[in-house]
Parts: sequence; structure tokens; C-alpha cells
Amino acid sequence: AAGRTPSPCGPCNRRIKFGILLDKALGLGATRLATGHYVRCVGESDGPYRLLVARDGSKDQSYFLFGLSQYQLAHSYFPLGELHKSAVRERVKSAGLPTVDRGESQDLCFVQPGRHHCLVEERRSEVRRTGRIMGPDGQQVGEHQGIHRYTIGQRRGLGVAADQPLYVARLDADTNTVYLAPRDGVLTSEIRVDRVNWLAGKSPVGPIRVQVKIRYAGPSAAALVSPDGGSVRVLFEAPQFAVTPGQIAAFYQGEELLGGGWMSPL
Repeated sequence: AAGRTPSPCGPCNRRIKFGILLDKALGLGATRLATGHYVRCVGESDGPYRLLVARDGSKDQSYFLFGLSQYQLAHSYFPLGELHKSAVRERVKSAGLPTVDRGESQDLCFVQPGRHHCLVEERRSEVRRTGRIMGPDGQQVGEHQGIHRYTIGQRRGLGVAADQPLYVARLDADTNTVYLAPRDGVLTSEIRVDRVNWLAGKSPVGPIRVQVKIRYAGPSAAALVSPDGGSVRVLFEAPQFAVTPGQIAAFYQGEELLGGGWMSPL
């Protein structure tokens, strides 16, 4: 509704799986909570604990765990972190456990594929209103039925005819307007990341060079991160496509996840 694209998996992990569920497990007498995340956690009993990418890089899920604390890591266990998915399937099969052969799912677990806009409309009916779609030249090129149906970098489903490929470059919730631009107009060199969590429990003293992932399935990009209170400034070595407000930016050095936060426009 605000023109941002949320990533519910981040808050779910921090507040529910490693929050409510972890507290319940410890209250029942467990010492750790084991989950099926493909990620590795290393560290001595007195910490600090470090979160590393999974051995199976194609299944690594560290990106979504940027918000965890040292306490949560100390009481967590990730048995799949050292295994490849194929090995996990073989172990399940050899143990005679029931399994389902199906495609990989990367969609929201609580929404049917392609029905995200319906979820928003059920809870915020005011978002379902007609607005303008503006082209690169500042002229109106179409109409939309709510900005919640769009995300930065989107190309398909715009309902706009143009002589060049156009992408969603900006969503203005105040004016209920969708702005389109060619690909060059959706590149960004610098962003702000808010509500940053550092897994070590403290922020770096000064600017550090890291690899930044701005989407789960995408590659990481070299950048300089400069802490500024609870936020950071990220300066990419090369402009990045479709940096999306509301999504996660995760910071890595080598195999280690340092932390991350929520992307905002400058």
C-alpha cells in the first residue's frame, strides 16, 4: 500500500521461527531449535557465533536470516548446512521417510501464487483504485488498478505499448502513480538501508567493503557500506538494477553473513 515490496520471510524468521517457536522449545526443556534452513552456524559455546552460507550454494538461505541475534544463533541448529539437497533426499529415502517429489517453491507460504494483490486488497480495500501510469517522457501511457500490484523492475503485465522495453522505476503512494523507464532508468548506484542488524551484535567502526545481495535469487555485488546510526549507506561499485524499497539487503564478507536491513530510497 505504501509502494514498497515487502519480504515477509525476514520478520517471520526473527519473530516467529526463532522468536515465538524458539521460546516455546526452550520452555519445553530443549536446548536448541533445529530447522531445515540451508545455512551454517559456527562458534564456540561462549560465542561469538557466525553465520556462513550453505555448502550447497544453490540452496543457501542465509539471506533471510540477517535479523537473528547472538542469543538466537546460540540456541539454533542447522543440520542441512553442510549437505547438498541431493544428499538430503537420499537420506530421507534411505530412512524410509515420506517425501514429496515436487518443484522448488520460492513463493510466500501463506499466499497462493499470483494472489498477492488479493491478500492486500482484503485487508486494505482502499488500495484498489485507479491511477496513472507515466512514461519516460512524463506523459500518461496507461492506467493501473492499484500500485500494490507492481514492484520495481517489473516489465510484464504493465498493459502498456511502447517502442522500447519499459520497467517500473518508481511507485508514488501519495499520488497513486506508477512511473516507467527504460532499463538504464532503473539502475541505482547508492542506497540507504534502515533497521540494520549486525549478527555480531555491534556495528563496524567505519566503512567496510562487502558483497551485498539485494534479492534472494540474485548475485551479490561489491559495495562500500558506511554505518550511520541504525542505518547504513551502500555505494555499489557498479550500478544495480531494480533496487527495491522494502526488500532485504544482506551484507557478506566471503562466506560469512555480517548482517543486513531494509532498503529505502535516498
